[in-house]
Amino acid sequence: MIKNCLILDLETIPNEISSLWESENKRDFQPTIFHEMLCAGWMRLSNEFKVEAAGILGLNEMSEKEALSDLVKMIDKDTLVVTWSGRRFDLPVVSYRCMKYGVTTTWDKDGDFRNRFRTSGHFDLQDHMMHHGAAERLKLDHAAALIGLPGKMETSGSDVSSMAAKNRWGDIGSYCMTDVVQTMVLFIRYSYLIGLASRDEVNESLNSLEEYLSRLASSNSSGDYIHNRRISSLSTEGGIRKIFDNCDWPSLFLE
Repeated sequence: MIKNCLILDLETIPNEISSLWESENKRDFQPTIFHEMLCAGWMRLSNEFKVEAAGILGLNEMSEKEALSDLVKMIDKDTLVVTWSGRRFDLPVVSYRCMKYGVTTTWDKDGDFRNRFRTSGHFDLQDHMMHHGAAERLKLDHAAALIGLPGKMETSGSDVSSMAAKNRWGDIGSYCMTDVVQTMVLFIRYSYLIGLASRDEVNESLNSLEEYLSRLASSNSSGDYIHNRRISSLSTEGGIRKIFDNCDWPSLFLE
């Protein structure tokens, strides 16, 4: 049984040493060593795959070091970290930036955390769905569309740097959360596929996200939040709501 899951997605911008990167084709995606974490979108699921909490660390509300410190506190040896392409991007970025700031990632001392074939430690959903590299590279967009999710909408990862330059923090946070939600739904469906989750657990998980959105919206409308965390709270709500508004949500339930 999976004790708890942390769905994780990062948004990044070029960091302080990115000028060292040279490429003949400047459209190439910079290697992970040249990224800094702008924000981390997360969602915690219970051992029954129900949504317990969600949020966004970073944006313009805390420093990168503070966001990383808060993030690593959310992970222990019993946490299953679920990402989309996190083996090649998100987790290396976290490791590099934590190394820069002297933030310890104690979960990493156990080699099983990096074992790509297990259902503990770090579960890279893209890697599993690609049969660990046997199949062609799979985009989140395409996997999302397969089961009826909207995938990327008006924003993509390549837009984040320009959005940050324009102080569009709420839009960045909402975009990040749309990827978190879609990774979560795909993970639940994949868990059913391989026998980790039952049909009822899939449907109850989807219901729990609806209930969580309702609670989050009620909290935001009542002003029940710390003032300097308002952007992350509202963009968390906005990102979840955007998924509901752009797909046939009831069709995602298993009959």
